[in-house]
Amino acid sequence: MQKPPDLIEIKHTRLSDVLRWGRKACVLGELKSRSYPVPDGVCLSTKAFFQAGVDLEIDQSLDSALRLAAERLLHSNQALAVRSSAVREDLPGASYAGIYESVIGVSRPGGVIGAVRKVWESSTQAAMLSPQQASNSDGTMNRMGVIIQPVIHAEVAGVCYSIDPVQPGSGNLVINATWGLGAGVVEGAIPSDTYWLRREDLKVVNQHIVEKDTCYALDPESGLARTSVSPSRQHMACLPEEWAVRIGQFAMAVEGLFGEPQDVEWAIADDQIWILQSRPIASLNRDDPRIFPIKWERPEDSQRLWTRRRYELLRNAPLLPLDIA
Repeated sequence: MQKPPDLIEIKHTRLSDVLRWGRKACVLGELKSRSYPVPDGVCLSTKAFFQAGVDLEIDQSLDSALRLAAERLLHSNQALAVRSSAVREDLPGASYAGIYESVIGVSRPGGVIGAVRKVWESSTQAAMLSPQQASNSDGTMNRMGVIIQPVIHAEVAGVCYSIDPVQPGSGNLVINATWGLGAGVVEGAIPSDTYWLRREDLKVVNQHIVEKDTCYALDPESGLARTSVSPSRQHMACLPEEWAVRIGQFAMAVEGLFGEPQDVEWAIADDQIWILQSRPIASLNRDDPRIFPIKWERPEDSQRLWTRRRYELLRNAPLLPLDIA
């Protein structure tokens, strides 16, 4: 009997095989099988990570297969993105977003091997930051697949929350958009515009355009690099309304597919929208029925990003009304 492959095209992954390929790859496979605009790519199995051991040694036959796959993907693109697809990653309420490593801008087939090892190494960091992950008894939830895809050379990119994570009772979805690649939008490292769309008819009800003086782009030598935005575009809205509506349509459709609000990463290149990732919105309190719109004393405060991190860092401090809200 032929053994199961350790490297397959993303379009063949399914959520029923999440232990083999990791959650991110399986979500993308489900989307691609339904004709969502997901870039082509391959996925390295979680079994390969397990067999690599503590030294992260890649089997010679698998090494050759990775190089061939990278060469094929590079044939139509100048760079590859190598990203994690851990079994525990992107679960509701615990996405681990930003903990696992991504290597953006691999420009030669041989470079994909070192990029895979770098992604694998980040699993150790995640285990240290997550007591739940470290305590997994049989180790299956700690395994990590790896996704290898061409980089989308985005003119505009960002994220779309299919329900407003700050005011979930408002009936709106939220889009953050910036020039160039979308790296840094979620963390707030790159200035981004914000658009609020009414969920029921996807009408743009509000927008906040900021000064976008920097963005991420690919540098041929160093890979992902922060660069300056031309003065003529710094104060310009980077996402036309018709594109915002289309992104909102995708986000609502993905929410319907997976049955819960989604955080969707997207990019626009050559007049096409691409879906790069989708995961449940981890910040929503799914057990609290007391979701209500926040009324701001100062309208400008509604444009800020509020989180619960203050209480997480200062556990002895009393809760303030906004913390409770």
